[in-house]
Amino acid sequence: MINPRWTCGRLRSLRRPSLMIPDFGHQRCVNECLANRPLLERRVMAPTAPPPQVSEDARWPSTPSALSADALDQLLLWSYDINASDVSIQTGEPVWIEVDGVLRQATDRALRDAEVQQMAIRVYRSEAGLAQLAKGQDWDESYQLRRSRLDFVRFRVNATGILVDGRDGIDLTFRVIKQTPPPLSDQLQGDQAELLKHLFPKQGLVLTTGETGSGKSTLQAGVVRHLLEAPEWSGRIVEYASPIEYTFGTVRALGAKIAQVQIPRGLPSWAAATKNALRRKPAAAVFQEARDAESIAGMVELALTGTLVYATAHTTGVSATLQRMISGFEPSVRSERAAALVSVLRLVVTQRLERALVRNAFGGRIALREWLVFDDELRSKLLQSDLRSWTGHVEDAVRSRGRPMAVAARQAYNNGLIGYEQLLAIEYAHGRAL
Repeated sequence: MINPRWTCGRLRSLRRPSLMIPDFGHQRCVNECLANRPLLERRVMAPTAPPPQVSEDARWPSTPSALSADALDQLLLWSYDINASDVSIQTGEPVWIEVDGVLRQATDRALRDAEVQQMAIRVYRSEAGLAQLAKGQDWDESYQLRRSRLDFVRFRVNATGILVDGRDGIDLTFRVIKQTPPPLSDQLQGDQAELLKHLFPKQGLVLTTGETGSGKSTLQAGVVRHLLEAPEWSGRIVEYASPIEYTFGTVRALGAKIAQVQIPRGLPSWAAATKNALRRKPAAAVFQEARDAESIAGMVELALTGTLVYATAHTTGVSATLQRMISGFEPSVRSERAAALVSVLRLVVTQRLERALVRNAFGGRIALREWLVFDDELRSKLLQSDLRSWTGHVEDAVRSRGRPMAVAARQAYNNGLIGYEQLLAIEYAHGRAL
């Protein structure tokens, strides 16, 4: 019988259905364990990610009997000081915060609707925000607090109307935004530094993708900061966001400058943003989100004029990104629009955040990235192939010439940055590293 000390994490986890990993077969696990005995003896007890440095029973120490609009600022500053990434304020619920990906209760008492309404008015700066919610329209805003003359704390806020016990209520989500994004040298460490040389083509479209809260905006803002600080790069950058997250007032720009437009305050829609960028003729255009077929088509048209275009998208995986963008086009123009998209596409990066064993630029989490460079050879192959075969071609290219997510996870595990159970979950979701 095999020594339990040599048993691989996969074999042991077969008795733990909560991991939801496939059964690769007992004998295969035994064979792998015997073949890799020295490695497994070191790795079988690999540590998992530590809990955040905030106790589970941590509460806001200054909780007032009534949470006023003024108290909101104190709550947000306290959340910022303990490294919370999100603050959730909802009618009929206590305040909840998220620290390093873990949700924690911050207050004991459930909030009354009148309290949440006053906070919404403060963020929106008028009662018009309540009227918009009453019409069934959510809204996004940026909210800024001053700690000192030069020290600001910023939040991205979403307000959504909800039902609480059959009555109207409000859900406010505050996401902490650092005033200045971390430089790419902090975000792309170790073997990920290879990605840096592909992020700045002369022209074309660069996409950063991932699920909500995966750090897409932080990576894209780091790219903007790099352009502003690079002595060899010169030109005008225009950014369109809803709301504006990072600002660059403290960044020492050398040969470049940036103008930021907030949707829908500066312009009414994303489609209007792409048309606006065409008229302004920037060297680089940055879009917070490639949201729909019309805005994607506008970004492609802008890239065809020679502009370097950056955008984010809510997709997971390089091949899934291309598939989703193409599927958004009407069938009558899908082939034509897909060909135009591929002709300008230069790079797709998919990012996800995992609990980390050590703190870094993302706090207690680590960014894992899958990416693929769309060079002339790959673009030519896709354009000469049937549209239905593109997904398979892109998946093959990620494995052969790009960087699969499973490879990124395996390297992070080998470097002691994530735990073994995290590695198994990622390999199950994205395929095993080859």
